[in-house]
This record gives sequence, structure tokens and C-alpha cells, in this order.
Amino acid sequence: MSTVQSKYEALQRRLEEIAKKDCALAFSGGTDSTLLCCMLKQAAAKQGTELLVLLAKTALHPLPDLRDAREFCASHDLKLHEIELNELEVIEHNPKNRCYLCKRQIFMRLRQICKEHGVSQLIDGTNADDLKCYRPGLQAVKELHVLSPLADLGFTKADVRACLTLLGLKAAEKPSSACLATRFPYGTRLTPEKLAMAGKAEEALRALHFYNVRVRCYEPSLARIELNADELPRALELKQEIIQAVKAAGLHYVTLDLEGFRSGSMDEI
Repeated sequence: MSTVQSKYEALQRRLEEIAKKDCALAFSGGTDSTLLCCMLKQAAAKQGTELLVLLAKTALHPLPDLRDAREFCASHDLKLHEIELNELEVIEHNPKNRCYLCKRQIFMRLRQICKEHGVSQLIDGTNADDLKCYRPGLQAVKELHVLSPLADLGFTKADVRACLTLLGLKAAEKPSSACLATRFPYGTRLTPEKLAMAGKAEEALRALHFYNVRVRCYEPSLARIELNADELPRALELKQEIIQAVKAAGLHYVTLDLEGFRSGSMDEI
């Protein structure tokens, strides 16, 4: 039996155990929660229980993820419960513990929805790779007793993608994603307009067929673009298109990071 198959079956057994009771999933539309959503639906159907699919819609949520979440649920006959939150109330100045404050607000609200539906189990898509990075939000996950089966079973992002491929889901090829607050240095005042600007710039670059894309934004109007290192030569060939796309989003100074894409680069300093 392949490693992928054995990991998939271990996750399947774990989710079937969870699904012996009604459960809720914090769904973002990203790779991790998409895998859980698909497998939890199967597990709940097998156990004869209910699955509540919850999405916290905020200014920090990249629009492509929101669209993917809606499309996935529509195509899999799942009702998506969208809960609007204003996270900027608690992280307006992008503090270093932003992730904790944000996650706590989200999961407290999702817990409230669960209570209204008589559901005690709330699940999220934290994976084993997340445990190795600066993720203060994991403390909120722990405090609010959110279940993280991927992390518990040692699933890396590569394992998640392999299982999505096994299931024939296109999310396997989805690029890495993260909340839009990560595009700004700590201490920067966040506004819906600034967040939308970063998201718009990234969508424009993805339209040029770049895979992993981050547009890190600095005051007063500077963009530091991160792309996969092997795509940097093509970025120089498309210099004018990139400049036009980023300026159209509202930024005026366009730079290319020669180190390339890396998650959490804002934490380096």
C-alpha cells in the first residue's frame, strides 16, 4: 500500500470516528479545508450524521478562496453558511499577535453558530507544517477546543495535495494562500481598501499565469512582489504587464523580490 493511500485511510478512519456525532467545519476554500470538507461529507453520510460547513467572510479573506469555497459547496450539494465578521475591529493596527486575535474572534463566532445548531465538534484545517511556523492563532484553536485532525495525524501540505489528487479534486493544484493581513508589515494600519488593493494586485498577477504570488505592501505605496524563484526570468520578460497590473491596483512603486516566494516572509524581521 502506498504512503498516500495509507495516510488517506488513516484520515478516513479518524473522520468517521468524529462523524459519529454531528460536526462543523471551519471552511475557507483552501486546500486543507477542501480535503476535510470532501471527506467529512462522506464520513457524515456513512454515519448518518450532519455536517455544518461554516465560512467566516471577512475583508482578510482572499476573494479567490471565497469563490472556490462557494463553487465547491455548490458542486458537492453542500450548504455553505457564510458568517460576516469585521476582524479589523481587533487587528486594525496589524499587531504581532494578529493571528491569535483574529482566530479567536472567528472561532468564538463559529462556536456560537455551532451552539445554535446543537453541534459540539468544530474542526479546522491546521496541518503539521503549520506547527513549525510562527502561528500564534494555534493558541486560539487550542483554547477553544477546535479539532485539527490533519495536524494530529502528521499531514503535511504535500500529503494534503496528494490526497486531493487521489480524490480527483482540482484543489490539489491550488496555490498557497493566506489572509491578506500578511501582505503588510506589523504595525501598519489595515483598512478594507488596502486589503482589497493587495488582493486585486495578486489576482492580476495570477491572470498572467504566475503560480504562488504575494504582493507585500509598504507605506506609502510600494509593492514587493514574491513569485516562485523559477518564474523570476519570465517576470522580467513580462515587466511592463506586471507594472501595469500592480499600478492599476493602486500601488505606485513596483519591486521584485529576488529571493522569490516564501510563506511568512513578513516574520523574518
